[in-house]
Amino acid sequence: MKYIIVTILIIILNSPVKCQDEYVILERISQKFKSYCESYPREEVYVETDRDFYIAGEELWFSSWLFDRQTESLSAGSKIIYFEILNPVNRPIVQKRIGLEKGTGSGQAVLPDTLSSGIYTLRAYTNWMKNFMPHNCFTKRLTIYSVSDNRNIFVPEESIKEDINHTKSDHGICIRVSSHNKDYMEVSVIVNDDYRKKNNNISYLFIQTHGLINYKSLVTLKDDTTRMEIPVSAIIPGINQFTIFDSAGTSAGETYSYTRRINSDLLHINIIAPDSCQSREQLSIGLEVDENVSPGDTALMSISVVPTGTKLSAGIKDYLVFGSEFGQLPEVFMEKNLDNIPDSTINDFLLTVRSNWIDWDLILSDQKPVKKYQKE
Repeated sequence: MKYIIVTILIIILNSPVKCQDEYVILERISQKFKSYCESYPREEVYVETDRDFYIAGEELWFSSWLFDRQTESLSAGSKIIYFEILNPVNRPIVQKRIGLEKGTGSGQAVLPDTLSSGIYTLRAYTNWMKNFMPHNCFTKRLTIYSVSDNRNIFVPEESIKEDINHTKSDHGICIRVSSHNKDYMEVSVIVNDDYRKKNNNISYLFIQTHGLINYKSLVTLKDDTTRMEIPVSAIIPGINQFTIFDSAGTSAGETYSYTRRINSDLLHINIIAPDSCQSREQLSIGLEVDENVSPGDTALMSISVVPTGTKLSAGIKDYLVFGSEFGQLPEVFMEKNLDNIPDSTINDFLLTVRSNWIDWDLILSDQKPVKKYQKE
């Protein structure tokens, strides 16, 4: 009887210790993630040009903004943006330094009149962003025509080709995310018997969006497929990264999903302007904003007048959903408002990429990127 009592006591005492150890691992993952994002913040540049089509010799006018990826707010971290225009073989034909004040700056560039017709690339970045090149920079295609060149405009393959890192798991685990229900996301963790045995039916789920933690939880693997319901209210709009860690706290697999922003959270501005105008005619433009805007609120805008039917790029709001974190985006993402692109199209793209900022192998290791370039 004495030995039975001792055995029972040992079991009772060991159970909470084991549970505590499991949550210690989850907390360790969270702390390393927060430390990494604080030490290596992500800057994002966005440049708005007066149009996307030019004739060689014309002036190009632009406005630029610098954002902090975590907060999606204007950043005061860097004071200078490097602005370049590259020709179809990636050689610079325009280079400028743009001073920033409270995260924004504007300027103009004269396009050489000797340029040939073709697709050119506008590239912009800060000195700090050079630590994470070639991915961490803003790029935009510009079409430039030469009045003396009647050749068709072409896009050289080397100017748009980019290596894509495919995320695969060799740990016997797969993650699937379904967002068909408006109130919750269903996350399915699919594993084989070998994985469950090696990890004592324990894993950890960690969800983050642009450097902010959404959700973290201990996962008890009950069968080949374990399903969890995550409240949509817990998920930050944007590109959500779902990562599963094994029982030792090592990244075992990840996937991405897109959560749309609620339109009521956005500021709507109505522009009042004439339907047509003559060349060099003076225009009067009015702006109407939502009734819920308070006196003293400020907004930064870039306005240009272009011919009817001119193709315009996606705006800041849509660009910041991806930023430069996932490499070069499909052209349709740069031409259309994300509200007009189906979730399936966006999620199909996310199946082929991975974040070039949030690298869990790097985050959990003792080796960190070298800060060769400082903010200036």
